[in-house]
Amino acid sequence: MVGLAQWASSRFGPLFAAIADAGGKAGLAAGEVTQVEGAGPGRPDWAGVAGMVDDLNKAMRSIDVTQRKMLHVKGTAWSGDRMVKVVVGPRGHLVDLVIDPRVYRTPNSVALAQLIVATARKATEQALAETQKIIDEAMPGDLRIAKVGSMDVRAMAVTHDADLVAEEDHDGDLR
Repeated sequence: MVGLAQWASSRFGPLFAAIADAGGKAGLAAGEVTQVEGAGPGRPDWAGVAGMVDDLNKAMRSIDVTQRKMLHVKGTAWSGDRMVKVVVGPRGHLVDLVIDPRVYRTPNSVALAQLIVATARKATEQALAETQKIIDEAMPGDLRIAKVGSMDVRAMAVTHDADLVAEEDHDGDLR
């Protein structure tokens, strides 16, 4: 039996292959072809494929609204001692940093740097979670990509850059 993703790729190209591979609303297991009444052996459930394409078209029509929502995302976090406040934008870049002047009473640049990085990490996690929520609301569930090859896309999106560098193995490849 020909896999639906393989068949769709040869017939319609990679976009339909990705849709077919996702399984879609038809309830297909990844790559499975269903028998449709009146259709020949190995024929896909066109209603399921059409439903997925329709969902994708709806998501594409609302992409401007989704992008505007994502551009307004901010993450805000305070350090545990309330001495540092960090605000980051939708991509986790620093937008604002507030340091309470009391921190200078006992100067410790290493501790302050660690406090800023830890607080920025919390703010970035908040912004990424809000961005993911917006994407999840806009994108049909059966078309959300969880993995590309062996890379977990969602884990990559919420993993802090410092963690990615720490995970690098001796060959220079990410685990």
